[in-house]
Amino acid sequence: MDFLSLEQSVWRRLQEETRPIALYGMGDGADKILAQFERLGIRASAVFASDEFARGNLFHGFCVRKLSDTVAELGEDIVIVIAFASQRAEVLQLMYALEDKYDVVAPDVPVVEGPLFDEDFVRAHQDEMQRAYDLLADDLSREVFLDTVRFKLSGKMEYLRHSESDKDEVFHNLLRPTAEEHFSDLGAYNGDTIRELLHYTDGKFASVTALEPDRRSFRKLNEWRVPISRAMLRSCRQARGTRTRSNVSPIRQAASPA
Repeated sequence: MDFLSLEQSVWRRLQEETRPIALYGMGDGADKILAQFERLGIRASAVFASDEFARGNLFHGFCVRKLSDTVAELGEDIVIVIAFASQRAEVLQLMYALEDKYDVVAPDVPVVEGPLFDEDFVRAHQDEMQRAYDLLADDLSREVFLDTVRFKLSGKMEYLRHSESDKDEVFHNLLRPTAEEHFSDLGAYNGDTIRELLHYTDGKFASVTALEPDRRSFRKLNEWRVPISRAMLRSCRQARGTRTRSNVSPIRQAASPA
């Protein structure tokens, strides 16, 4: 299969774009996208945030404003680049509403240092991608694979929406975890994903290990009381390439109900 024929790279498209480009969101994702903009010669015209977070603060030299203020200045014929990720239903609905009204893309950027998923990446990994595709056993799995490639190349959210599965389907029909599973939550925040896991497994598992690099989030995680005993929290901090001592703490066992 010619994976390069599936979609145009969002980065190439943005390089060719003549309309104003407005970033939606701040933080690590926006940092990474603006770094790629600088490398590729793509010019951003504005940065906006959700109304409750738009306080006129500066981000990479841009005054962060509301979408309405951004549109008032640049007009409605703009390209919106979503610069953060979310699984919250209300945030996703806001993103989809933007997509229905504006030209919206959500570029895929690596979480850690590494190459972009662009034409060069696909050329370099074409054979591996084909082998992975050939291993898939059914049409639905193959279509999800192709939709994932299409999204990572194009940044078009329609491909993600086409291949969505709700959590009930994921846990009950796809993952189907058993009491013998060993789970690792890498970037555990305050334990929200572990709580979700416990909900779907009825608290049955072999072990859970949670790693959280942020000190404040680790403190929240460590304060959490859950009805499990075979679990471990780790907070590993790394500064300027030197690994510091890891914080290790067991998740405390909650009192059993009477």
